[in-house]
Amino acid sequence: MSRTQGIERSEIDDLMIMQTALGLLNELNEEDVDWIFRTGFERQVAANAVIVREGEPLAYLYIVLEGLFGVKIASIPDSEIGKLGPGEIIGEISFLENILPSASVVAIESSLLLEIPSALLAERLKAMPSFGAQFYKALAILNSRRVRERVSSLTTSFHAKLDATNLIGEVSRTFFSWIECFKSLLFRADGEALKGDGQVSEATAVAAEKTFRDFCQVVNTTIGDASTENSSVKAELGARLQREILPFVLLTETMERFYSKPRGYAGDFQTIEMIYRNRPTGTKRIGPLLDRCFLSSPIATAIRNRPVLLAKEIMNTVQANDGAAHVTCLACGPAQEVFDGLQ
Repeated sequence: MSRTQGIERSEIDDLMIMQTALGLLNELNEEDVDWIFRTGFERQVAANAVIVREGEPLAYLYIVLEGLFGVKIASIPDSEIGKLGPGEIIGEISFLENILPSASVVAIESSLLLEIPSALLAERLKAMPSFGAQFYKALAILNSRRVRERVSSLTTSFHAKLDATNLIGEVSRTFFSWIECFKSLLFRADGEALKGDGQVSEATAVAAEKTFRDFCQVVNTTIGDASTENSSVKAELGARLQREILPFVLLTETMERFYSKPRGYAGDFQTIEMIYRNRPTGTKRIGPLLDRCFLSSPIATAIRNRPVLLAKEIMNTVQANDGAAHVTCLACGPAQEVFDGLQ
């Protein structure tokens, strides 16, 4: 880990993602923003570094500038109860209530923090009531948003528990049959891996890929864009699907990232880069197998083909303009096609 005191004012403009994600800086005047960045330490954090330890005193308040952090509690050691990305504040509850942290915070990837000494912050809040009013309002907005997100998550979880077994009709029966078929294949693969030192045969892997593609087609036809079912039926069928299949999805790396959307949306640049790499991985015995199923699917294959096609288009454009052309990259993930075209 390394840290550097203060951030130049010119660099603040590069941190606008923090303002849009949290709104903290929007609640403070320019003088207060300058003070925060002058007083804070810019801290580089390696993946897996523990920033906050549950039950241990915390001397700093952190603002996430870049990267991603997981929140864990000792009573559920193998699971994350939340994720914190750019713009989030770490340690504000301990600071506000003057209590020991109730959870640990661990860096999921190489990250960058702004580390603000709690003692200096407390002094400024006491000395400047106007700063305190704005700062506390910003923290209230943060925690209000978190409460709304938690309520939304609980609501989704409640609806996911709806029992769709009362649905009748051939479509529902076929849909449930496919769910059980897919789960059975995964259980068989798990049993094979258990006996094979964590590995499944190539024949099993190929069969799993085909079944996965067929299953995805059934899902799309039944509750996706191609579905003709009414919205209430699709909602109940989708809840059943989530309840039955999500535990398997969470074992993968790529699909789990699509589901959790740690940066706010499924197809962020790092997710696209994972698809480009095409290296199936995951946890337990069948996580890598299911990840391979997704990475070999038509949609993932199309994503990997995209930079090749775009690189050719870019080079054709450059060549048609005597070796010079303007290329605008907008929402294009890692923009691998540009680099490929320059090779």
